[in-house]
Amino acid sequence: MSIESSGIINEKRLIDKKSVTFILGSTQSGKSSLINFLHDPSGLKNPCVIGNGLNPTTINPDYYHVEYETKEIEKRSLRDIEIKTIYQIQLIDTPGLEDKKDDENMIRIYQKMNGSIDIGIPVLVHMFGKPFTESYHNILKDYKKMIPGLFDKGFILVVTNLSMTERNIQKLQRQKIDINKWEQDFILNLNQSFNIQQRPTVIYIDSYPISNDEMECSITSREFILSKIINTPTMKITSTLFLKPKSWRLVDQTWIAQCETLLEGYREGIAQRNNQIKGFEQEQKKLMSRLSSKKEELEKYETELKIKDVDSKMQVATWNSTKAWRIFTQEDIWNLHSDKPITQRQRIKHNNCSMKVTREDEHFDSGIVSGILRGTYADVTIYTDKKLFYQRDIISAKELVSHLKPEVEEMQNRLSSLTDSNEVTARDLKSILKKFNQTQKLRDQISAEFSPLNEMIQRYNKIKSNLWTLDLMLSDINVD
Repeated sequence: MSIESSGIINEKRLIDKKSVTFILGSTQSGKSSLINFLHDPSGLKNPCVIGNGLNPTTINPDYYHVEYETKEIEKRSLRDIEIKTIYQIQLIDTPGLEDKKDDENMIRIYQKMNGSIDIGIPVLVHMFGKPFTESYHNILKDYKKMIPGLFDKGFILVVTNLSMTERNIQKLQRQKIDINKWEQDFILNLNQSFNIQQRPTVIYIDSYPISNDEMECSITSREFILSKIINTPTMKITSTLFLKPKSWRLVDQTWIAQCETLLEGYREGIAQRNNQIKGFEQEQKKLMSRLSSKKEELEKYETELKIKDVDSKMQVATWNSTKAWRIFTQEDIWNLHSDKPITQRQRIKHNNCSMKVTREDEHFDSGIVSGILRGTYADVTIYTDKKLFYQRDIISAKELVSHLKPEVEEMQNRLSSLTDSNEVTARDLKSILKKFNQTQKLRDQISAEFSPLNEMIQRYNKIKSNLWTLDLMLSDINVD
């Protein structure tokens, strides 16, 4: 802060505009010359190289800083304060819209923008007298797509090579050039490129003024342009999708075709695996039903063997005699028979009975029980081995078990094999589905006309590193 002799206090403030302003226009429209004039009207400091009128000057988009100073007097109770505010404005000088490397220029512009979140009102530069070509029209449409919303807050149309001094106006009149009609026709052509929501602010400027009048007029235009830039609200672009370059979209058609071929193969693989899994499940269901039935049958015969094929005796026949007391002698005869060999006999007599065996062999046990006075009381039981009694049943059961066991084991092995095959096919299906989803996601990404800025920069870097292949693209995609 300083105090002048007049008693006015000087106060200086520096404001750095974080936004960037695009300087757009065709080749040799005067973009670089305009930036030089905005930077220093005296022409002593020229940050931009100026072309020879034949070839484009700006090959790569670049940042340029321009300072703009404003003054205002603030009334205070004791003395006035003159406040000087210096705005630092960032401009991007873009290559000509009709240059052959438009796609690379777009990516370079994106790289310049990367990390900058605010975009200021754009400046469209056109040299007075040059025609509005079809190429100009198409690329303007691309710029609108390239940075969606770029022109939503309007734009500044700067017509170069013409300062609106009284002398120049009279010259145009003598040449029968209606500047208002020219301006209307030009804006109409612009409107065909994109629907203009706000009529542009039109400024005429000569970046190489010769006379004092031209210099004064151009400086006024410079003040207006810079003032418009700092006073127009900026636009946020962090979450915006950006237009892919045309050459990328052409290359992407090849990738899309390859993706579709892969997807078709994956669809066939998925259908095949699904049919295999369905077949496995159907066979498993039938096999499990048959296996359950065979297991029940096997269990039935094994249980039968546990009961019958054992080392124990079983009663074949029994006889008993119980006769009341008499004076005379009494006799009773037993005659027991067994189809199976008799392996054990049990004879029990009571009181004064006597027992006499008349036949004792493998299948018969016979005899007489005699009793005097007191009657006859006796029991006879014959036994055979269970294995002998159930010999046929045991042989039959063993034979059935010997057939059922391998059959059940074979079914279990087959069921286990089906389960393993089903699991392998399911894993294979999961892998194919993942590849299918990856490829589908990639196809959708490269089919899209727009892409997030960070993906655009990553892709550009991969192209430069020769890492832009279908396999590498697929490996970069994460699918849950």
